[in-house]
Amino acid sequence: MAKRREKTVTGRVLHDPVKDKLRPMFPLDLSKCRTVDELVRAMGDTAFTGRQIGDAADVFEAMARDKDCFVVMTLSGALTVGKMGLVFCDLIESDVVKAIVSTGALMAHGLVEAAGYSHFRYNPKMGDSELFQAGYNRVYDSLEPETNLDHVEEVMDHVLNEWEEFSGAGNPEIRFRAQRSHLCSGFQRFRAGHRLRAAQDRQAAGKAPAAAFRSLRGL
Repeated sequence: MAKRREKTVTGRVLHDPVKDKLRPMFPLDLSKCRTVDELVRAMGDTAFTGRQIGDAADVFEAMARDKDCFVVMTLSGALTVGKMGLVFCDLIESDVVKAIVSTGALMAHGLVEAAGYSHFRYNPKMGDSELFQAGYNRVYDSLEPETNLDHVEEVMDHVLNEWEEFSGAGNPEIRFRAQRSHLCSGFQRFRAGHRLRAAQDRQAAGKAPAAAFRSLRGL
């Protein structure tokens, strides 16, 4: 006959965590972590944010292995400024992510990067008013120069000016595929042309070797 558990002075009946099948935690032993996979899995046996990383990796792996799992990724604008764009590309190209719900800001910042422009680390010595006057848009601890957005606007203006030729296509799917192809090819052509002009400007200023200029002619 099982021994009856007595109440404590506080009126509680104290349980045995093993019998309640609770999962124990373990110290993070770096000497046993030889790969990133081992490190992340070990973090799953710790606490707080470390455990959340480990649990998230387990959930992500289960979704990736489940062929019937339709994964929708939701994204905010700061993630492309945070240099996560290539991670998104890998997830899409590996067929892990099937659909994306995104803010317009994310696509704009991503276009900036794809057009060959850079985001920059925020200098804490500059206040927001000073940044504004200098044309720097602060995104948390990073900066998006206003000139970047001007360049992206030029790209979209160039591509969309040729958009009308696809508007009359009868089949919606064919029209969509043609428009998508046009956007991609038009963007690539504009970017190549801009890079070529930039190389010409640098060469004229004596800041770029001729070999580097010639390498861009094939874009």
